[in-house]
Amino acid sequence: MKRTCNMTKRLASKEQLNTIYKSMGDNISSMYPSLLSSIKLYKELNAINEDSNRKNIWIDLVRIYYFVLFCHLDIVTTLRAEFRAITIWEKRIHLKYLNVIVTEMIKAMFGFSDDKQCLWKRFNNDAGALLNEKDKVKIEELITKFKETYCNSDSKDCRNYAIHYDDDPLKVYSYLCNLSEEAETEKVSKFLAILHELLLIINKLSYEQQLPLCYLQVTDNSFWERLNVFPDKNHALLSRTRNSVVSYWNTLDSIVKSYNLPNIVEQQFGIEGMSSQLQPLRETIHSGLHLLYIYIDICCAVIAYLSSEHYIERQLNLRHLNVIVYEGFKKLYGFPNSKNNQKEIGKNDNLHFSFWKDILYPCLMSSHNDCLKNKAQEIDSQLQIIADDSTINDDDLRQMSVHIREKRNKDYIPRFMDKLIKMSPFLEMNKALKLLRLLPDIMKLNKEVTNIKYSDIKVLQDRKTESMRNQLEGMRDLILQSCKDKSVQESINESTNKLLSLLNF
Repeated sequence: MKRTCNMTKRLASKEQLNTIYKSMGDNISSMYPSLLSSIKLYKELNAINEDSNRKNIWIDLVRIYYFVLFCHLDIVTTLRAEFRAITIWEKRIHLKYLNVIVTEMIKAMFGFSDDKQCLWKRFNNDAGALLNEKDKVKIEELITKFKETYCNSDSKDCRNYAIHYDDDPLKVYSYLCNLSEEAETEKVSKFLAILHELLLIINKLSYEQQLPLCYLQVTDNSFWERLNVFPDKNHALLSRTRNSVVSYWNTLDSIVKSYNLPNIVEQQFGIEGMSSQLQPLRETIHSGLHLLYIYIDICCAVIAYLSSEHYIERQLNLRHLNVIVYEGFKKLYGFPNSKNNQKEIGKNDNLHFSFWKDILYPCLMSSHNDCLKNKAQEIDSQLQIIADDSTINDDDLRQMSVHIREKRNKDYIPRFMDKLIKMSPFLEMNKALKLLRLLPDIMKLNKEVTNIKYSDIKVLQDRKTESMRNQLEGMRDLILQSCKDKSVQESINESTNKLLSLLNF
């Protein structure tokens, strides 16, 4: 397996980038069969009815090996999608997944705080005597430095924004805007250096322990590769989707600028309280932003899938589509009838926030417009159908698509790879379409809610304005009655009229 070279802005020429891109493609070609072979070996070792230290060491070695291969494969797949991206926003959507991959690998392999179940600690318990002390110290120094530099509360938040979105979409927007290609690729390069050292150790110990890592005949997957082909004649879908990303991001930028205007006015003119008065209105804007995120993320996943050159590369990008639909819908509506959700209810009376249930639907149903009410009920019924769709509400597949290790020292990778190879682009695209068909109607209703909230705020503001106007006019009348100087009266009238004009503005 070739080591992926350092990918920073220093290597910015087109020729150098093409070389890196091709090298990563070569890595995919070599890593994929090795990954399948190692998983097969892992299953065969587990099937051996024997409990010995040698067997445990072999299993640990194989697990570390397929951890490294899978993570490396996932990274180069994401980086290649970022390299192919045309716009900065499309690039940032792919860059956000790099932090997720690295965080999940660190958690599974080395753990955070005192994780006794992490694979590296388990491996040290089983095979610590076999490890060269120099190699062990080097790995632990690298990982300690990496954690100190890159693993903090901010990285955890960024990981959560990338997968789960947030109740405040402005946090997601800020995170995406601040993403740096140079910073992210530098972090990944440092992490790949750790994987490289792990691979050297595994190869050396496997040789010493006579463990055949890559010599098993793997199952022929050519059937699935021939079956799971999504046609895109003349790249028509790819082109339309890329145009959509540009359009949606322009809309997103425009909305965020408008959203921030009250804060700017408060700061520049010293008018306090404007943001708080507009908060009900701004909450409806949050809903609109989330709807746009779903659109953009789906578009970028589709682009990455359609532009991939290797089968496993396409499938890994396809799994992002699955996660986006699940997580996007979960934040929009939720899965109230799922078993997993019922467990959450049992633990916490406050169920997760829902843009539709907590903001949009209550407002629409409290309006005096029967047409809006009927449309809201219709949309709610359709959203419930999606929530009950077991192909979308598949928490097990979602867990495997994001995490590397289960609890109690079990790995997702062997099970996930079985599912990933067979994952149908038609099924995943259909899931996305079920949601996408509803989003325009929800956006229209979101606009209606915005209008309702605006009208409510305007009524309250008009009442306050009228009260202040009456007070000003009353004060003016009292002063004019007590003052007989015409020049003073004219001055008071002029000042009062200016205040009234400003109030009207």
